[in-house]
Amino acid sequence: MGSDFKVTNPQKGFAGGPPSATARQFPTGATRDTDSGKFQYTGFLSPLVLRRYAEFMHKHRKQRDGQLRAADNWQRGIPHEVYMDSGWRHFMDWWGWQRKWWNPKEGIEEALCALLFNVSGALHEILKAKLKDPHEHLRGAKIEWRPGDPYDPTTAVANRD
Repeated sequence: MGSDFKVTNPQKGFAGGPPSATARQFPTGATRDTDSGKFQYTGFLSPLVLRRYAEFMHKHRKQRDGQLRAADNWQRGIPHEVYMDSGWRHFMDWWGWQRKWWNPKEGIEEALCALLFNVSGALHEILKAKLKDPHEHLRGAKIEWRPGDPYDPTTAVANRD
């Protein structure tokens, strides 16, 4: 992606690993596996959005009593129905704004960040419930919820055997 390199076939694996079918060799002599088939986070995500979302999250860390909650406090678990109700309110703000019927009270950026928070939180709970082995996701396991699974999406409580 913008770097000068040549692709070599096949090459002994790196750091004693298995041989790779394809590798990149850079002008410096350094070698790396190709990035073919790997997630391209810099293409999938926007630093503008992530920074604005971090600003939103930091702003909302302050609680009514003045105490600052931990940045990852939400990961302790919030019921699915709370994410759903809040998400719908912020979705309605976005929809009304898009139709030019109203402007969200806190502004469209806040509404979209709040919607992102609720969608991300709900997905986090679903994925967390599917992980019986905390390192399963590191092994490329496909995580998918199906009706009848030991997970109740209305309470975000998993039955972990």
